[in-house]
Amino acid sequence: MIRLQLVAPKPVKSPESQIDDARWVAMMIEDDRFKSLMESMGDSCIREWSESKTLEAREQAYTKLQGLRLIESELQRMMDSGVRAAKVAREPNQPD
Repeated sequence: MIRLQLVAPKPVKSPESQIDDARWVAMMIEDDRFKSLMESMGDSCIREWSESKTLEAREQAYTKLQGLRLIESELQRMMDSGVRAAKVAREPNQPD
């Protein structure tokens, strides 16, 4: 069961931290073992969904697949933030 909790907003990360996160994500998604793991889990969820006999089983498989998609979108968000931070860091400072 998923439990929702109200928490304080995440602190804003420094540009250096965002760039480090993006590098970490890039290293991870380039790893063949990670790619294989994500593909295998996605395929397993789809197979589980297609072979399900009940609505509840299909909903569980679909929920798992949505969780994988959430992981992928969060990794993409981290990459995008790091790329933006790197671009800003490379731009010359604008005069005031």
